[in-house]
Amino acid sequence: MPSGSFIIATDIDRTALADAERAVYKNESLLEVKNEHLDKYFIRESGNYALNHEIRSMVTFACHDVTTCTSPKEGIFSEYHLVLCRNLLIYFNRDLQKRVQKQASSVLRPGGYLVLGEAEAMIGPGFAEFMPHTKIYRKGS
Repeated sequence: MPSGSFIIATDIDRTALADAERAVYKNESLLEVKNEHLDKYFIRESGNYALNHEIRSMVTFACHDVTTCTSPKEGIFSEYHLVLCRNLLIYFNRDLQKRVQKQASSVLRPGGYLVLGEAEAMIGPGFAEFMPHTKIYRKGS
């Protein structure tokens, strides 16, 4: 990752955030990760894999409810390059899905990416599917 990069990880569930902040994964959960990525981004720790300190130090964890359709207070910047919103929208009605997608669009820079889950669909305008059948969408300029 480029120097000065930062990642904001949010969830409404504080327990899920605490687990994510530990950044320790069992071998079984990383079976599909290439060895070169494991060697580069993880360290072996008590039979598990822990995300290396360089990457961990880039991440700020914040409890945030996306249904408020506001940015997390920790995310003082806008024009994000990437928003991951996987397997979240499926729990919302269509109106709320549209509002959350609109909020994601408002913080993404032109050319930025919005990634949805397999069962989710892009509702609003301004995005084009980046790669067919991936649920990765690119924001227009």
